[in-house]
Amino acid sequence: MKRILIAVLVLLTIISAHSLAEVRVERTQGVVEYRLPQSPGWETLMVGQNLPQGTTIISGFNGTAVLLSGNSTIEIEPLSRVVLSTTQISDVRENTELNMRYGQVRSQVRRAQNRGTDFSVSSPVSTAAVRGTEFVFSGRELSVFEGDVAFSNLAGQQHSVRAGQTSRTWKHLDIESVEAVMLRDLRF
Repeated sequence: MKRILIAVLVLLTIISAHSLAEVRVERTQGVVEYRLPQSPGWETLMVGQNLPQGTTIISGFNGTAVLLSGNSTIEIEPLSRVVLSTTQISDVRENTELNMRYGQVRSQVRRAQNRGTDFSVSSPVSTAAVRGTEFVFSGRELSVFEGDVAFSNLAGQQHSVRAGQTSRTWKHLDIESVEAVMLRDLRF
């Protein structure tokens, strides 16, 4: 009986110390839809909703959405498709990972006073990973407004982009064009 009680206490400690966090919808404009993990259909994104890890968000021609994830603000710009890949908060670290198939995301990442902050946005050709900064990422181009961003491509090349700088990566691999994916997703 003591072993079972100890096992339960250890399990509860692990779960509470490293839990999945939901992302809150702060603002929307125009057509923005979402699909929950394992859900077949799309629904209209509404202000105040909490979105779990694995949710896919797609914005139309004039659609934008502002999301809050811990200390980070994420603005999904028009004609974008983003998956909330990882949203975790523990006592010592906050981790947000977005997978952007196409489009553009503007992010403001604030350092948490009581825990570390990891934030990354990945596209089919590159990844922007930050700690405490503000930037715009379009999948191939990164513009940094505040702080320092680690920018890497699929070949594993990485460099630091600082405030006031812009960096680009080029597609050298056989990847479906962004335009083709957008048109397919928007049912054209």
